Amino acid sequence: MIGPRRRWLDIVLLALAALAAAAGLAALLPRELPFDDAYITLQAADRLAHGGGDPSWRQAAALEGVTSAPHATLVALAGLLLAAPRSAHLVAALALLALVLGLWRLARSLGTSPAWAAALTLATILAGELLPLQIFNGLETGLAAAAVAWALAWAAAPEPPRRALAILCGALPYLRPDLAGLALALLGLDAWRRAQREAQPLWRGAASSLLLAALGATPWALLYVLQTGAPLPQSGAVKTWFYAGGSLPAAVKARMVYDNLVFFAPGLFTLGAAFLLLRRVGRAALIGLAAFLGGAFVLFPQAVGLQQARYLHAYLPAIACGWALALAAPAQWLRRLAQAALPVAILLAAWHLPETVRLYRANCAFTRRELAPLAAWMRRQPEDLSPVLVHDAGYLAWATRLEMVDLVGLKTPSAARLHHELTWRSCGAGRAAAVDAIARAAGVRSFVVLRSWDTEYRLSDGLRRAGWELEPLRASAAGYDVYRLTPPAAAASAIPSDRAAQGSWSSSSPK
Repeated sequence: MIGPRRRWLDIVLLALAALAAAAGLAALLPRELPFDDAYITLQAADRLAHGGGDPSWRQAAALEGVTSAPHATLVALAGLLLAAPRSAHLVAALALLALVLGLWRLARSLGTSPAWAAALTLATILAGELLPLQIFNGLETGLAAAAVAWALAWAAAPEPPRRALAILCGALPYLRPDLAGLALALLGLDAWRRAQREAQPLWRGAASSLLLAALGATPWALLYVLQTGAPLPQSGAVKTWFYAGGSLPAAVKARMVYDNLVFFAPGLFTLGAAFLLLRRVGRAALIGLAAFLGGAFVLFPQAVGLQQARYLHAYLPAIACGWALALAAPAQWLRRLAQAALPVAILLAAWHLPETVRLYRANCAFTRRELAPLAAWMRRQPEDLSPVLVHDAGYLAWATRLEMVDLVGLKTPSAARLHHELTWRSCGAGRAAAVDAIARAAGVRSFVVLRSWDTEYRLSDGLRRAGWELEPLRASAAGYDVYRLTPPAAAASAIPSDRAAQGSWSSSSPK
């Protein structure tokens, strides 16, 4: 039996080691971030911290297009100490520390020894492309993974801290909306346990848990309402409408989900998912993972593989839960199987780590070698290129002061509504019509498009077919092309502007 003093000593030593490792890693990272979406968060964090308007998105609130308000808020606070993007790196380092401690607490709560808890923690942070690509991507992935680890650790504890668990479950959908399934599963598990232990009706425990969860959700819901007019982040819905994968045939969607799962599968570490069936807490984690995959299949199958499977990486602590259950299983054969397989999983992950580091550096180098020169070139151009039609709404808006229109709709809400009406309902066939309508309504004068996106979605071809004239201004073999746009001779479509279409929402936007 491990005494409380020894247990706290283990945690303190582990925290110091993890903090030193995270700080050292953050100091060695490139100054660039690997994904364009991360710069949407940086810009939102800057406005949350300092207020003021945004010349690039004049009619969009700071949190418009931001998936995780808690993460953006932490980056805003870190921005008071460090300049961007080091502020995002600081939050990522703290998230890594919280993840390490949460994984340790999870493994120990389920009865594993300190040595195996340390091995499992190491295996998890090395699994897939979590470190450094997903932890230090400038987005909420690391923070979401840490929250999942702590939620499972508290749910697995012999005496769960029910209030803290319920409040954390209430905040989980605001850390990332797809975690709502896991939150509900853990709240249900806690209510069932309370009913069993205290001999009270199930509904009473469920009501108590939901009230505490509401306490965890309310600050973020209010922040989103004040910022965007909706109590939940809309970025997931916007991407769903643009990609329009939910209306594909079921066989096609199943294949997309399967292929992305196989691409993600972090080697032998994936075996831990099978062990989740051993106990109720594991089955709750499995329900949360299944809810994400089921929701992706129905609405947004591309989400499973988006940005190197960044959504799936937040569920790695759930797989770690399965490993912990096997390492502490009553059956000796199962313990031995897990003890034999886990070191192999660590070796395979360590073998893959240099490739993950290379991928991270390559993505950051793309930001440095392509996006930074593009932004510098755009700043030197005459103002008659504005408004600029873009599909990557992050770096260019962060690095320039040009007025922009987001054709996806993350930062331009009226574009999202057009994709809902034209793209989503037509299974993508109406995407060109939606982009044409967006461009006409905003009166755009230039278009910046990543060549791979243009090849896949035929955006420039769609504009030409609609009568737009595209004059090449800048070309890049593997990067962004820039066109000057001349609108069709026909009168612009009578589509309301963002401010008129948003009604009362626009009155709450920062001026």
